[in-house]
Amino acid sequence: MDADTYRDNGRLTPIQTYYNLKHSQTRIGVEQAFGKLKSRFRCLINPLTTSLETAILIVTTTCILHNICEERQEEMLDYNEYFDDQNHFQTLSGNDGITNFTNSVRDNLANYLWDRKIQRDNRRNRYNFTSDGEDESDSESLE
Repeated sequence: MDADTYRDNGRLTPIQTYYNLKHSQTRIGVEQAFGKLKSRFRCLINPLTTSLETAILIVTTTCILHNICEERQEEMLDYNEYFDDQNHFQTLSGNDGITNFTNSVRDNLANYLWDRKIQRDNRRNRYNFTSDGEDESDSESLE
């Protein structure tokens, strides 16, 4: 279980359930993006043993180069060579100060996402608008 989601003990509120759904969808996208980067730039497979500033430059540079490759329709590695690191994430556990802070951030984000969903649902109901694409505005950046 991810430390940033609500533990499902059978009594989650709709806000917490919705947050877990959105968190999961976002995490999958992030993991796929890093997987693509790792398959194209093998130097990212192992932890970078550089300073934080250098690591940021390396990751930023690989993102820029990846976008250039995508624009030029460069080939990716075969699917069999794809490296999936989804089970190697480290979580911030054991530090109550950090845990309390991250729980507060998570709760605020969950409430924000829920409020946006309710507003969107109210607009749809007001104008009798239905859409096949669920939560299309969730792809907008958070304000």
